[in-house]
Amino acid sequence: MEQGIQKEHEMIGKYGCYLICLYKAAGVEFTIDEYRKCLRCGYIDEECTVLQPCLILKMLTGKKYTVKKATRPDKKADIQIERWYNDNYMHFVLRERNKDGSTSIWDSLGKFHLKQRGYNDIESYRLFYLDKD
Repeated sequence: MEQGIQKEHEMIGKYGCYLICLYKAAGVEFTIDEYRKCLRCGYIDEECTVLQPCLILKMLTGKKYTVKKATRPDKKADIQIERWYNDNYMHFVLRERNKDGSTSIWDSLGKFHLKQRGYNDIESYRLFYLDKD
């Protein structure tokens, strides 16, 4: 999935960034058909607001996850999604682990710097942990 996909699909609206991050984390390409599937299952609403993130990941990966909202990152989290904010908007980005152990941001809006777009800082984190059943 290439960066910038959110711009290409108006149907997902301005709230689709969290959903697209989940797809990217799962390694599954996001399409409009995937949007419709999540909507039918009740995992999102019409504006693409994520209602059931763990069920989305289970659908995509076949694995069960637990999610917690936190004010700090956790290196033990299997998936980390950051919620950035400014005075008018919020935006979710995926914090990916690189092969060398470093991390980088994957942003559905493309390769832009969040602070240059007016986002102040990280408001919170969505930390996903793979259940060890």
